[in-house]
Amino acid sequence: MYRSLLTVIVLLLTASFAAGADFRVSLYDGLQQFCVSKPPAPGKDSMTLTVSRNETVGFQAVVFNDSDSKMSGIEVAVENMPGVTAHVDAAAAIKVYRTRNMVSEDKYFDLLRPAGWEKVAPKSYQPYWIDFAVAKDAAPGVRNGKITFKHGGKTKSVSVQIKVSRSALPTTPTLPLAFAFQRSWIEQFYGRALTEEELFCGFDVMLAHRMGPVPMWSSSDYFFNEKTIRYCAERGMNVFLVSATGMNDAAIETSLRNHAPKMDLLRGLKLFDRTYQFAFDEILMQTDSEKRLPWMRATYEKFHEKYPEVKRLATSWPDKRLDDFTDIYVVPVGHYQPEMSEKGPVWWYSVGSAQINSSPDFRIDFPPLLQRYFFLANWRAGIDGHLYWAAHREWPFNKEIQNKERVEDEWVPSYAHGHTGARINDCGAGNLFYPGGKENVVLPSVRVKYLRDGVNDYEYLAQLRAATELLSKQRPAGWEKLLDDASNLMNFSPNLTAPPKEQLLNWYAQLIQSGSLLGINTDVFGAWKKSEHSDGGGNISLTVHPAAIREGGEAALRVLPGTDETFVFQDVPTQSGKEHSASVYIKTDDLKGKAWLRIAYLDAEKTVLQSADSDQHFSGSSGPKRFQKVEARLSKAPGKTAFLRISLVSCLEPGYGSNDKEPLAKAFFDDVSAAADNQPLSVINPGFEEKVRFNPSRSDDFFAFRNRLVDCLERICAALNESGPFANARAGRNR
Repeated sequence: MYRSLLTVIVLLLTASFAAGADFRVSLYDGLQQFCVSKPPAPGKDSMTLTVSRNETVGFQAVVFNDSDSKMSGIEVAVENMPGVTAHVDAAAAIKVYRTRNMVSEDKYFDLLRPAGWEKVAPKSYQPYWIDFAVAKDAAPGVRNGKITFKHGGKTKSVSVQIKVSRSALPTTPTLPLAFAFQRSWIEQFYGRALTEEELFCGFDVMLAHRMGPVPMWSSSDYFFNEKTIRYCAERGMNVFLVSATGMNDAAIETSLRNHAPKMDLLRGLKLFDRTYQFAFDEILMQTDSEKRLPWMRATYEKFHEKYPEVKRLATSWPDKRLDDFTDIYVVPVGHYQPEMSEKGPVWWYSVGSAQINSSPDFRIDFPPLLQRYFFLANWRAGIDGHLYWAAHREWPFNKEIQNKERVEDEWVPSYAHGHTGARINDCGAGNLFYPGGKENVVLPSVRVKYLRDGVNDYEYLAQLRAATELLSKQRPAGWEKLLDDASNLMNFSPNLTAPPKEQLLNWYAQLIQSGSLLGINTDVFGAWKKSEHSDGGGNISLTVHPAAIREGGEAALRVLPGTDETFVFQDVPTQSGKEHSASVYIKTDDLKGKAWLRIAYLDAEKTVLQSADSDQHFSGSSGPKRFQKVEARLSKAPGKTAFLRISLVSCLEPGYGSNDKEPLAKAFFDDVSAAADNQPLSVINPGFEEKVRFNPSRSDDFFAFRNRLVDCLERICAALNESGPFANARAGRNR
């Protein structure tokens, strides 16, 4: 009897296991971010992607384990679609530790590995990234397919529709892209030299995501051979850096001689249009820059004599001392001024360093839309190229990890400072790829999907511009309407703000910059509005710099005043017949001028009825965290009063700021309050710390914009009876 009962129990258990766990599958777009502690809301059961030929696009799927048992051995099958190749990765979570720049401490699903290894804990979930690569010669039209997830005999299917346009994107991006690859960082992690096969595996992963593996910070001799150069160039690499350099005449001559074979190779392969001289990195930031500058000039001039076709880069903001021997400035984003693009070619230099105020960066915890948007910002600003300082910087720091095949459990998103060796915890800044062990030496992150798609967004704009030039010449039927539609897209929407000026962009400031650039979040500081005159609006930002916020706070308003009044203001609803007051804390830095508080009564039409400035104002340098409180008061509000306007104001002395060597004048404001008859009034975001994140509906706006790009290019191709790509596409929106 007992034996029979035991047999029944075993059979039931076996049947239960064979049936598999209860699970659900939902689909999400490519701008959703997943954290272990925050299960996502249910997604969709179908997804439609519009794509050009020779383009890869993707979206995400999530398996929800609703059972009390662990899931493993999940099978994922994508229905075959002609001309479209699918690839499925499962995401692993990386722990992000608290730093002052981050959004939140959590485990973010960032590492991608070919699916099949994943295990889903009970009542947990597992994200997947699914890419669809459309062949160059794929026939235009719609493909309807299905993605099936199978576990223990149970299956769940979701549908996908791929709309293939007749347009085609080029293999080589129009925007020059330099993402620093250093072979030694990878070899330090594995503790051995890479084989040629492993090296090319790393190249393939970067090139598949539109990033050429540019050797930037160490010897590049291993890279400069015909097989490697041809291989990378054929797969889209569009920046090859050579670094002839020297601090005396003999060293310069030796360096030029050593570089001659590399230059001969690049010339023979007709790649001089992708070749750049790059040496004396961050020259103006070096303590011995005065000593180095003459030798930089000598090197660049001698290089130009031998290779006049090759452009010379300087990772620096423009400076008269460099002007006559620098062809392209590679400007830290925080130091970029829009007028720089009007004078000549400018690249953006993206690196997570407070020293050169060069964020935005591609950190793990930053919003995906921000990271993808960065390339639309390149277009909007008229930027001609993008240099990113490191693609594998964290690998040497994590070399003690024992399980090289599964690094996610131990990976620390930090690296050692190149000079001091100090640990820098920057949440993935400078690291876009992960180790995969013997089978997959280099693995992508979710972030490189955002970046790849962002590069393609830029490409659509470049292709549109090239197509419209042909459209204007040929003038087929309906060409004027097509030209107007393309022009509106290339200039985005009329309410876009200027690109970042010289400022420290923390994650929140980046968020609002990206939102307003895309026309998604035009109310930049919530209820706070910017002054609209030419000096004011572009020089106002938020900061989280430790020396620029009040004790216990997280953010403050940072103003770079002009000679006209520069300010932000908020209109607080109120009533007549009451006395009103307001206060704010102010700190100043090298301010020749003053910073103060102003309040005013406004009627319902926003006409000023009465105003008053604070008795106190501040100037000079008050010191780190040295905030001082100022107040302003008004007597009883007139009968028509509807609002109290609170303005945070600063301005420079007349004539100040004309000398580039003068220190940057700054004013900081924090913790605003207001009262009517000593009863508090509600001031929105008084400490500038409310973090308004992009929600899923905002990504819908972004994808609507992208689909308009694809559709417009498709219609122009049809009118021209062309498919592209258009050969005269070029970087830099304004040129």
